Amino acid sequence: MKVLDQNQVQLILRTALLAMQRSEFAQAADKLDEVAAMLMNDAKFLGLAAEANIRSARPEAALVFLQALCEHQPRNHDVLASLGDCLRKLGRNTEAIKYLGQSVELSPKRPEYYYNLGLCLLEMGEYSRAEAVFRSALELRSDYTKGALGLTKALEGQADWVGAERVLQSMLVDQLSNASIWLRLGRVQQKLGNAGEACKSFQKSLSLGPEGADSFVEAARCLVLLQQVGLAQAWLKAGLIKYPFDRHCARFYANLRYELGDEQFLAHYKAAESMTLSPGLLGDYLEFLAVTGNMDRAGEVLSKIQGQALLDHPDVLIGRLNYLKEARDFQGMLELSVDLKQEWSREWQIIAHLGLGQEYQAEPLIVSALVETPDNQFLQALSGIVLRVSDPASYQRDFNPVGLVREIDLSSRGAGDLFRLNVLVSSFLSDLHQFERNPLTQSVSGGTQSPGNLFDHSYPALTRLKNLLLEAITDELTDVAFSGSVPAQVAARNTGSFEIESAWSIILRGQGHHVPHIHTKGWYSCVYYLEVPDEISSVNERPAVISNASEAEKSGCLAFGRPGVNLPIVPDPVHFVVPQVGKLVIFPSYIWHETIPFSASDDRVVIAFDIIPTRGK
Repeated sequence: MKVLDQNQVQLILRTALLAMQRSEFAQAADKLDEVAAMLMNDAKFLGLAAEANIRSARPEAALVFLQALCEHQPRNHDVLASLGDCLRKLGRNTEAIKYLGQSVELSPKRPEYYYNLGLCLLEMGEYSRAEAVFRSALELRSDYTKGALGLTKALEGQADWVGAERVLQSMLVDQLSNASIWLRLGRVQQKLGNAGEACKSFQKSLSLGPEGADSFVEAARCLVLLQQVGLAQAWLKAGLIKYPFDRHCARFYANLRYELGDEQFLAHYKAAESMTLSPGLLGDYLEFLAVTGNMDRAGEVLSKIQGQALLDHPDVLIGRLNYLKEARDFQGMLELSVDLKQEWSREWQIIAHLGLGQEYQAEPLIVSALVETPDNQFLQALSGIVLRVSDPASYQRDFNPVGLVREIDLSSRGAGDLFRLNVLVSSFLSDLHQFERNPLTQSVSGGTQSPGNLFDHSYPALTRLKNLLLEAITDELTDVAFSGSVPAQVAARNTGSFEIESAWSIILRGQGHHVPHIHTKGWYSCVYYLEVPDEISSVNERPAVISNASEAEKSGCLAFGRPGVNLPIVPDPVHFVVPQVGKLVIFPSYIWHETIPFSASDDRVVIAFDIIPTRGK
């Protein structure tokens, strides 16, 4: 460490102060670091260094100075508030809440202290407590915009959409030109089902010019759920004009245009600036080109960036790996991924080894990854591929779908009521499906998928059907024999209580199908059949053992066991379920499954959803 004399120290401090005055906070923080080791007992210096690092968005560095300052001034409410907020930004909420609470106790008239405490409670999921804290902030200052927005988040977290709308409407009394408030109001009105008012609020927000790329994406998602795809596109176009390199906005715009049947869905990626200034955009562009079969164009893009530092950016590396996977260049995938240090590279190495038929090289990688993330459904599915070769007995016990797939006939719970619900829900879904083709990177082909979480809709018949489905599933999964009849990794997560992680509907046309896939976010995955063409559901015309049937006789079946990754020799499905109206099928989410293509004049309509064990029960 270089020893500085007092004059040099003073010069550095003056330079840092001048940088602070010019709002050059990062430069100030760097200068202060030069003398930090000498001045860690100087409270004035510690405060200055903490402020410089906070303002230059360096919470980890700021934390060091704040902790030292807190030792000197343990009852300084400003220091405690800053220390707590720093810990919150670093995700250390349990520690943060202590200091934030102390700052409020020491200075109960500062609304910003309540606000910081409320944010921490929001991040901890303590919505009721957060509501009380934000209300305290507003009692101190009724026009405190940040406090009011925090209160709406707390109310939204408790699904109190009426209360959230009331708060936002009150804010508009003197903030009619605040685009953020109009945006939040539109989202709340969408949740309340007030489509007309929500669209007006979103249009008002757009006309005022909202800030932040996330605002444009959030509004577009809400508008898609409101079946206002034209207005959603307008938001995304405006977002890309203002934030041309925002990855989430560009990705959502591409997906939306693809589902609407626009063949130019990748046009906004083609600008040369995007290719060189945003690795995220470039990586996504390569992925989309590869998964839609435009390998020539993907190759052209890669050739243009050969030799550039951009080529080895993590986002671009993932795009390159997607390209190699679709090209079935597994040796190239392995060579590219084997020396990468990123955690995600191991998964690509596994896929490459499997594509090369090297199950035994893939196995230790899978085992080590599962030690770190034992509930990872994709890794579990990959483990099944290896065990099918290396340990058939373990595969039969833990992965063979014949014993793990369960069929439940809901018609036994009230055929008349179920028929009525099916008709009502099918009609509702026909209006909800507004796209022309399947999502860009999903497993479905030759059909459409509903946007968002299906069960977020408040349609009474859908809610009633959801409750029937959950009752049947709960009966099945809480049966006393359940734990003894499923693999250990499934039983270990069973808390006896379940919640829906996500839900969607699929309408497949003739020749529509699902490629083999698993559900990465679920624990158990569920499929319920609302409409099934006669050509599929005519059980009497099928052989008693479907696995021995012809391809034509398997048409439209839900099939299990064929892996969804490339292998030198792909095994056939080992278990089939014949779809029938009123049938509910449930299975562990790591089980590979697909829908066999079918020929029919009518559509196949299903509701699919994943459940996970409820935490803390």
